[in-house]
Formats: sequence, C-alpha cells, structure tokens
Amino acid sequence: MPDWIAKYWIEWIFGILCAVLAGLYKNLSARLKRQKEEQDALKNGIRALLQRQISEDGNLYCRQKYSTIEQKNTFLCMYDSYHALGGNGAMTNLRDRVMALPNEPENAA
Repeated sequence: MPDWIAKYWIEWIFGILCAVLAGLYKNLSARLKRQKEEQDALKNGIRALLQRQISEDGNLYCRQKYSTIEQKNTFLCMYDSYHALGGNGAMTNLRDRVMALPNEPENAA
C-alpha cells in the first residue's frame, strides 16, 4: 500500500487540486451571476425612476410653458443618465419639447 501511494502521489495531488479549483470556479461563477442579476435589477429600477421623473417634470414644464436654465440642466442630466442606462428614446420627443421652451414665463419682463 505505501508503494502504491508513493507511486501515484502526484496524480492524487493533481486530482485534489482540480476538484478544489472546480469547486472554487463554481462558487465564483454563481456569485458573479447573482451580482449581475442584482446589477441588472438596479439598472432597470433606476432607469424606470428616471423615466418617471423625466415624464413628470417634462409635462409640468410643458404645461407651465417655460423652463428655467437650471431646470433644463437638471432635466438634461436625468435624460442623459436615462439614455446611458439603456433608455429607449421614448423620452426624446419630450426632451426636445422641453429644450424648445422659453427660459422664463412670457409675462416676466
């Protein structure tokens, strides 16, 4: 028996090492998959919140028929973030309408 162990100890070590590495790979792969799913969920949630806020703010500015420069800057920042997160362009028309609005009310002089 000791001769057999002495003769095949390298194969045993490689076998054990391969088993450990396979277990580590499986664990790491599962953890990366969970992190990717969480990232995707966060990305989708943030995109949905941005879309809602863009729609709400844009419609408000269109109803009041003006938008200040600060409001437009904030609006564009939200739109750019929304677009960078994969927003589909449904808000592009609203962005264009808001950017075309005057910067102050008509009766302000």
